[in-house]
Amino acid sequence: MKKLLLLLLCAPIIVLGQQTINGTIMHDSLQREYILYVPASYDASTAAPLVFCFHGYGSSAAVNMSYTKFTEIADTAGFILIHPQGTIDNTGKAHWNVGGWTLGSTIDD
Repeated sequence: MKKLLLLLLCAPIIVLGQQTINGTIMHDSLQREYILYVPASYDASTAAPLVFCFHGYGSSAAVNMSYTKFTEIADTAGFILIHPQGTIDNTGKAHWNVGGWTLGSTIDD
């Protein structure tokens, strides 16, 4: 996860106005997906906070983005929002490797 955060923080964000970007990065030879939301108030010449919003077990980045409504908060608070997508476990559900209950996942989250 530290490598993912570093990569996203170092990636240039050049935008004009509000944008939702579906993107991918490679991490440990695994393609990882994310949804990036940049509010209309974003100014590339000024530092802006980056907020990660992780979905729950069995959910998805898109569903999480829809029901949390963090985009509305980002618009007023002026932060960039990222909804990363977890990987699929051996039961077919999206998850984050956050401990022993993740059914032997070896993914480096």
